[in-house]
Amino acid sequence: MHASDSFAWCAIEIASVAPQAWRNGGGLTRELLRVPDGAQWGCRISVAEIVRDGPFSTFPGIERHFALIEGGGLALQLSEQQLDCAPGHPPVVFDGAQACRAVPGAGLVRVCNLMLARERASGQMIRSSEGGSLDLRVAAGQLLAVLALEPVVLGGDKGITEPLAAGHLHWVLRPIDTQEHFLQLHGASVVMQVQFQLGDTPRNESTSELSCRAVSPLA
Repeated sequence: MHASDSFAWCAIEIASVAPQAWRNGGGLTRELLRVPDGAQWGCRISVAEIVRDGPFSTFPGIERHFALIEGGGLALQLSEQQLDCAPGHPPVVFDGAQACRAVPGAGLVRVCNLMLARERASGQMIRSSEGGSLDLRVAAGQLLAVLALEPVVLGGDKGITEPLAAGHLHWVLRPIDTQEHFLQLHGASVVMQVQFQLGDTPRNESTSELSCRAVSPLA
């Protein structure tokens, strides 16, 4: 059963998405979700594997959120500061227009990456540790996405629970004409909440929902 009777959850397995190699050879990216579909997106969610030092591409007008999900750590060297992504630490946020060099720790490093186009969306990324819990308020017109790092249980404000499988991105896009809901999440995960500028964002008029696209799984 769903954590709320008005929530319609979608999910995609990370391993089912074909990785795209970086042009500089420093890593691979699996883009999992883009909202709305098309070039004028408001947010993109992906998982990246970083295998060696190298510069990131710059994205003017984009706010970037990073959370380490596997590996010993990652240093993001910006022009005026260094941001450290460490195991169990909160996500870091930086301006995509800044020049940034990624320096991974030893071994495989994987991160969850949330990109927000400032003119069309705003949001946050939160990390829940193993065995921990988060209280969430989900507003109308909001995207709630959960990258489950272990089996996660989501509890609703009506006492109904929903299991979320590990190794998947789970998301729900709230209709703009519904009331807010309160949820509680139990288990290690990366949670992303995104609010869109509805006046500038395409939406499905028949359902009052924003359009979105999940990347197609491997054949």
